[in-house]
Amino acid sequence: MNETFCQAVQEALASGVPVVAPAAGGPIDLVRPGLNGLLHPPDDPPGLRAAVALLAADASPRARMGLAAREPVAGRAWPAVCAELLAHYRDVLTPASGERAADVIAET
Repeated sequence: MNETFCQAVQEALASGVPVVAPAAGGPIDLVRPGLNGLLHPPDDPPGLRAAVALLAADASPRARMGLAAREPVAGRAWPAVCAELLAHYRDVLTPASGERAADVIAET
C-alpha cells in the first residue's frame, strides 16, 4: 500500500470489513491487530499472504473483527476530518503572545 492518507483502510473499516495492511504509516493508527484486522511487516509478501489466508480460511475471526472495524473510524467523517485540519492551520497561524501574525508568517 502506497496510499499516504490511508483512505482505503478507513473505507474498509467504516464498511465493517477487517483490514490486512502493512505495519507502517497510517494503518498502524487504525488497525488493531486481532481486533479489527491484521498487520504484516512492510515489504513482506509471505506475511501478507499468511494474514489474508488466515482471514479467508476462517469466518469466525473475520466476523468478530468486522464487528469491531467501525470503532476506530467512527469519528472520521469528512466534516470531522476537515474541522481537525482547519484547527491545525489555526494553531500554526495563531501568533504566540507578543508576536505579530506578519512576523509568524514571515518566519515560515
